[in-house]
Amino acid sequence: SALGGAARLSSGESDVIVEYPLDTFKTEASPFLVLSNDQSVVDAGFAGYTEQSGVYVPVYMAPFYYKNVLAATPRLADMVGKSAAFWTTFQIPEIVSLYASQNDTLFVAGLTMIANFTPPWCTPWNVDGVGNNCLDVKAEDPTYDPGVLHQMIMNLKLNMTVSYWGTGLDGPGFGNYIARKASSIKPLVFKSVYLPERSPPAWVRVGFKPYSQECYVGNTNSLEGIGSVDCDYPILSLRKMARGSIINSPPDSVLHDFASFYKRFSITQKQIDALWNAVVSATQGSGTNAMVDLQQQGREYDLSCEFVRLNNYTVKQTWSRNEYQAPNRVEWKVSSSSKSAIYAIAAIAVILEILTVFLYLCHREHPLVKSISQTYSLLTTFGFLLLSLSAILIAENKPNASICTARLWLPPIGASISLGALMAKTRRIYLIFNKITKNRALLTDWNMLKTAVIPLAIILLMLTIHEAVKPASSEAIIVDEDNTVTTYHVCEFDEDFFYSLICVLGVVVLWLTKIAYDSREAPDQFNEAKELGMAAYTMVLSVITGVPLLSWLHSKNEFDAWSVVTAMFMCMPCIGMMVFLFGERLLYACRGIEDLKTGRTVGKKSSEKHTVGSGKLGSSDHKLFSKAASSDGSTNTKVRVKTLNHDYDHSHTSRTNNPSSPNGTSPVPRV
Repeated sequence: SALGGAARLSSGESDVIVEYPLDTFKTEASPFLVLSNDQSVVDAGFAGYTEQSGVYVPVYMAPFYYKNVLAATPRLADMVGKSAAFWTTFQIPEIVSLYASQNDTLFVAGLTMIANFTPPWCTPWNVDGVGNNCLDVKAEDPTYDPGVLHQMIMNLKLNMTVSYWGTGLDGPGFGNYIARKASSIKPLVFKSVYLPERSPPAWVRVGFKPYSQECYVGNTNSLEGIGSVDCDYPILSLRKMARGSIINSPPDSVLHDFASFYKRFSITQKQIDALWNAVVSATQGSGTNAMVDLQQQGREYDLSCEFVRLNNYTVKQTWSRNEYQAPNRVEWKVSSSSKSAIYAIAAIAVILEILTVFLYLCHREHPLVKSISQTYSLLTTFGFLLLSLSAILIAENKPNASICTARLWLPPIGASISLGALMAKTRRIYLIFNKITKNRALLTDWNMLKTAVIPLAIILLMLTIHEAVKPASSEAIIVDEDNTVTTYHVCEFDEDFFYSLICVLGVVVLWLTKIAYDSREAPDQFNEAKELGMAAYTMVLSVITGVPLLSWLHSKNEFDAWSVVTAMFMCMPCIGMMVFLFGERLLYACRGIEDLKTGRTVGKKSSEKHTVGSGKLGSSDHKLFSKAASSDGSTNTKVRVKTLNHDYDHSHTSRTNNPSSPNGTSPVPRV
């Protein structure tokens, strides 16, 4: 039965329903069609034939009953005989009386009427026929085409009542009632969704006004008869319904083959008629319980198989050939060579970052090293170290939810820490040498920390929201190709969210590049515009080339290459940033050179005056550097620079004898 069919499919009680009048049960089925899990119900397509509910009378009524009843009026008898299959026949009082007076006491024995409908002008139907002024239409279930027949009776003013006897044609109620009356060749009018096949099998469908959408526009499905329907039932497309877990089964499941067969399956009304004829022929003379006997004997299965065998040229070759071969199942793993490449790339980046920290700490008192802010330089290196270490997670073959979360969180957190630290120290240079502020309290490491945490705070907020809405999870991607089913275990997270993270970090890089460019006139000792420009170029180039390439590899299921390329694009920018930001200064520090422009070594005796850099540094700027350095919570040791530019020396000659500067130089603090 289609009634409740969608709910049965959703609960797993049924797997498929071959003929389902979706238009009739659309309200019932709609909640299950929109589900996205294993409880969903899927419309798998047209079954190949249609159905139309209708009102039927036995074919024997016209020549036998109608003409005998109307024998006294030949003209009327001739008209009824020719138009017995039209609804106006039931407006003739003699015809109505013929049906209404029938005594059905014997036919309803052991059966139960589950519902009935009586229009205002009819008396309630009496089973023995006494006092009936309207004919009674037998029907199966009031939930089939609910209220349609009632509206037709009310709008066409038909002298009809309706009694419902439950279930379908083969059920203990309605089906038995129809079979008993038909086998006794008694007057009978019934409404059914399906045409009965019980003996005798010949029925005449009563025609009403043709169906139209206008006629049904006011259909209320009301069992009280309220509504606009006054025409025939619509022709309904029968659909193949199935559980979503079957239709959407993965390629490595045998259900996948059944789903493919089921979606291709189609059978015509002609083929169904041939099957019924085979059943009827096999049960000819078996009496009214032939179908029941057939089911009890299990012969309906044999007959169906025999029908398919005999009609092999039209049926089996089209949709029932099974050439299934068990596929070769493979579980993908990161190859050993790819793992080695990932570990090697990550190791190079990590070693370089650790070496940078070691050299930085060894030469932290060197002027070229001290002038680029120890706190934020180490914080920058820590962020890149975190980003490089997260590349090792790419080599995991079957990542779980924790590893997937780490893969999503660690790279953007590491990048935001590094970029935030670079923003802080570059902004301090920008504020001083562009004379934005001379308030030393605003230039300390602690105050600059407010700038450093902005990217990290934004990234953490985005990651937290993503974790609450759609956390990263492990997913198995199954690919069926050339009868080989390959399972890839990958991490699944929202692609749009990933791109939004890239955009946020890109904005930070652009802003960092902008303030580095605006600070290009600072003295060479403090000026990192060139290094930051090259570092930003490396990062932007990696994103521009890496994101499309990784997306393409993922779409092609090239996960081995994807793993290596991902590790490269995570570690190579870190290596480039370390080299561009710290390489030259640490190299000069190791060689004892403290002048970026002339290459003069520390302690080199010379009476000549030479430059620190191309930028001009006024006395007020030097004082500001001195105050900022002494108030940042770190050591107050002053860096004495012996190489000042000529303009500065000539305009500040008196400062060379400053008693606080025993070497005769101006103090240049850490920035």
